[in-house]
Amino acid sequence: MYTRKEIEKKLKNLRKRTKQLETFLEQASPTQVATFQVERWNSERSCTIVKINSLESRLERGEYKN
Repeated sequence: MYTRKEIEKKLKNLRKRTKQLETFLEQASPTQVATFQVERWNSERSCTIVKINSLESRLERGEYKN
């Protein structure tokens, strides 16, 4: 189990990564990037969002060690 501070740090890093992925996906075009790479990054973005939601839920429920 993580401390609240550890969870908040993970959330910060995940949010930063999500923003990077969203920026990449917005700027990507078929001529710039292979389709499989866009799909991979989109998949990573989805997984990152799921992790963020999970960690936020843990914080809301108070599921962390002090």
